[in-house]
Amino acid sequence: MIELLAATMLAGQDTEKDFVRPDTVNAVGLGVIVNAEPYRDLDEDVSVNAIPVIVFTHDRFSLIGKAAFFNVLKTDQLSVSLLADYRFEGYEADESPVLAGMDDRDGTLEAGVSVGYEIGAARLSAQTRFDVLGTHEGYDAKLTASYKFVPNRGAEIRPYASVIYRSADLANYYYGVRSDEAATLSDYAGSGEDFLRAAYAPGETISPAIGVQFRQAVSPRWALAGLVQHQFLADEIKDSPLVDADGRTTFGISLVRLFY
Repeated sequence: MIELLAATMLAGQDTEKDFVRPDTVNAVGLGVIVNAEPYRDLDEDVSVNAIPVIVFTHDRFSLIGKAAFFNVLKTDQLSVSLLADYRFEGYEADESPVLAGMDDRDGTLEAGVSVGYEIGAARLSAQTRFDVLGTHEGYDAKLTASYKFVPNRGAEIRPYASVIYRSADLANYYYGVRSDEAATLSDYAGSGEDFLRAAYAPGETISPAIGVQFRQAVSPRWALAGLVQHQFLADEIKDSPLVDADGRTTFGISLVRLFY
């Protein structure tokens, strides 16, 4: 989500030359990301985090949020890039009673390929990322279609829809319960009842997501950027004893300073 919020600053940068110049590719600012987490009985169901928003490009190299890209091929319509990105996902076992006695699930560094194809205001992109640190030992792939609207001076709205594939190793790591972690939790969350945390492996999953990115220039050198996204969790994830939600909603907004 951090890189998606930062990438909003690059989208449609020729919207209005009086506000956002077509050569604007660098920006720095501060944003807020709000996530509604799907895990059961978390101490905080909604996480709020302040984040730096950085966009930097030089020749073939780009830094967009927390993701780094190296452009292999670039035409008016087609782009192909290698990428490195850090996955901020997981939990600590003390964040919910349902996780008591389990190992923490950590984020990890991932590398992969990103491909984009544009026809007018429409864009189709595909991205895949592989774990390079051996944390979850899996990979994911995402296909996204978006369309750009320019409703007023210096503004852009880009709704999009995605399909996200998670490999079995990835889904099992973040949403599964290993056999040595299965347990009956007595007096669960002070309810006086026991809760069975059975061993569970969701296997590979496919989850759709919808969202919208927006951007509004407020001066020649300042702009607001934001996004709203809802991911519909796959049935295999919703069936996990660790999960009690049907989806994961994210909202982000940032104020950035543009550099030409």
